[in-house]
Amino acid sequence: MRRESFPRGSRLTRRRDYLRVQQGGERVYLPRFLVMIERQAAPSAVAHVRLGVTVTRKVGSAVMRNRIKRLVREVFRRRRGELRGVADMVWVAKRSASSTSFHEVWRGFDRVARRLSGQER
Repeated sequence: MRRESFPRGSRLTRRRDYLRVQQGGERVYLPRFLVMIERQAAPSAVAHVRLGVTVTRKVGSAVMRNRIKRLVREVFRRRRGELRGVADMVWVAKRSASSTSFHEVWRGFDRVARRLSGQER
């Protein structure tokens, strides 16, 4: 049985982790998101990709912001097994993200996965 939970170890939980990724990470520009990825040079005992999501009040109401975060987390939860390598990533929603759909996030995740696997520069 495949585990599809979103455990604490798969999340960025500390401000310093978000800042580290934002300052030193490579960027992937998507139509409704900016995704910052920081690859880990030395894999730890637990090698995996961690996710952080940032949605500011400029995007919309609390209901809208939470919906966007749920969409990104759900796509990550379902597809994190496809990601190669060890990295931290932060998805930052643009103002236009208020009208995003599950399929747009899914397609954006494809692009991020290709970047992590080295197929796209």
